[in-house]
Amino acid sequence: MNATILDGAGRQQIWAERFDFSPESFLAGHDLIADRLSAVIAPDRPRPLHRRRGTSNSEAYDAYQKGRYAYFRYEPRAFAEALSHFAKAAELDPGFANAYAQQAYCRTTLYVFGLPGGDKTLDAAESLAREAIKRDDSAALGYARLGWVLGYLGRPQETIAAFDATLARDPENPESYLAYGETLNRLARPKEAGQFLDAVFSKDSFLPPSWEFPQGHRQL
Repeated sequence: MNATILDGAGRQQIWAERFDFSPESFLAGHDLIADRLSAVIAPDRPRPLHRRRGTSNSEAYDAYQKGRYAYFRYEPRAFAEALSHFAKAAELDPGFANAYAQQAYCRTTLYVFGLPGGDKTLDAAESLAREAIKRDDSAALGYARLGWVLGYLGRPQETIAAFDATLARDPENPESYLAYGETLNRLARPKEAGQFLDAVFSKDSFLPPSWEFPQGHRQL
């Protein structure tokens, strides 16, 4: 695989590199390419010291992406569908921390909206978020989902501590900023939420797709 960066006019090559991956290492190679591109485009931008590589299991990765697609359809039945995909990803790769974290996210959504397949309490959601952290303490999403759950449980000090741990592990993750900002909205702290929600779009102008909702919620 060849990766190339051209100048703004698209005429002059300013960087190029070839990457050779086997089928087994192809998914992990995506992270390597992303790191190299980031280093060239923004050499002064801080990067986490310990970055979770997700999974090298292609079937687990596929199930995880199906879960994300289902969740962000924002349909009642889709949340339960997303949960099943994330559970499958964790089954296929028990070390895939983000698959546990996203199960916690789905279970929280099902519980909060009283949807079919939801739990009577947030115990399972909290346990899954903590399991994500147990599987990989360096994975920021586990702490982000733990903070999300704790916010609904009315434990503000633990909530803030979880989100601070998230940003310490990965200060470039847009989903962490979105979750932190929206949780502060729910804790009636919209002025503090602003700095995190404003950062979401600067971190990633495409994802997460629900960025507009907490921005509107902040104005209420």
